[in-house]
Amino acid sequence: MEPALSQKPVGFLTTVESPTHGLFGGYLLVDSIGRPLEFSCTAPVRLSRAQQVLYGPTLHGYLHADRIGGTLLAEATIEPRIVLVDQVELAQLHVHTPLPVALVRSGEPVEPQADDPVRRRQLSERLDELLPNIDLAEPFERIRAAIDEAQRHG
Repeated sequence: MEPALSQKPVGFLTTVESPTHGLFGGYLLVDSIGRPLEFSCTAPVRLSRAQQVLYGPTLHGYLHADRIGGTLLAEATIEPRIVLVDQVELAQLHVHTPLPVALVRSGEPVEPQADDPVRRRQLSERLDELLPNIDLAEPFERIRAAIDEAQRHG
């Protein structure tokens, strides 16, 4: 039996740049009150100079949304009601997944990422359900702290 939409977890996805290791991605799924249900992170991603040249201005979208975000979503064992991201490059993820994606920016309203008005309205409704229950910026800090901890001990 499929859980009710309001019972489905929320996904938080971000990336962390490490000058010594490269770019990491982290994906945290939480329940309706913010408790962790699943966490995964990528190994650091480093690109060759040739890749940087070949991808040109599309590099950041490819790296964040396709390579890191797409991989983390594909490996998850739980499907969220919505995936929240905190970086514009990750917001491009909505093109590559049927899952609803929204961009969270500190101090600004949440921006549903959708190409059509119907999907945008559905995203807004899902976000309205979340806002009273979860501080939408806080789980991103948990992801960054977990990645930092893994770097120190890994």
